[in-house]
Amino acid sequence: MVERAIEVEVGNLQGFNPEEKEFLMADSGIPQGGVLSPMLANFYLHEFDIAMENARFNLVRYADDFVVMCSSKEEARRAYALCLDVLETRLDLEIHHLGDTGNKTRIFPFPQGFTFLGLEFRGDKVIPAQKAVERFKSRIMEILDPSGEDTLLRALSAMRNTVLGWGDACRPYHSTEIFQELDEYIREALTLYLRGRGFLTSRNALSRKEVKFIGLPSLQRIKQRA
Repeated sequence: MVERAIEVEVGNLQGFNPEEKEFLMADSGIPQGGVLSPMLANFYLHEFDIAMENARFNLVRYADDFVVMCSSKEEARRAYALCLDVLETRLDLEIHHLGDTGNKTRIFPFPQGFTFLGLEFRGDKVIPAQKAVERFKSRIMEILDPSGEDTLLRALSAMRNTVLGWGDACRPYHSTEIFQELDEYIREALTLYLRGRGFLTSRNALSRKEVKFIGLPSLQRIKQRA
């Protein structure tokens, strides 16, 4: 099973010639986004973790994304130099270099804020990053596509699971305002979906009570749970 997961081709495009030619197989590495990717990244980057720990750098890493928290700009530059040595020289990997246009590698003061793993750190606040919010909205619109083939029951079930999952994941953070905005977004999207499928003839948008009656959870209520 492990070997099959490593060798699987992107999107299982065998036989679909127009698309297959756009995804040329690499001669090394594993498919990005595979279920084993984070685990295998941990195996391969273990040497990196140990090197950073031995040098007493405060490393936070998930798969190939990481942040090093330092007490000074000089310490940050030493951490960067060690990252280059271990990742590029010892492990034969490539990382974005400081100063490269549009890359993620940078040295900055913590109060300036930064985004990591779908969360935005702003001083003492941690909120869902804008890209994460936009992905959530895209998922909502994908589910509530009036021209989609899913039945009403399947669409509502997918909506419920999506809202519960995203809400539980973001509930511990400073997400009250974002949850309020998204609840309104969901209510409007659901109104358009039901109207497009012929289940709603009224020109008025669904009320919050009607959304609750349909069975969709409220992100604000998820936030208020103990």
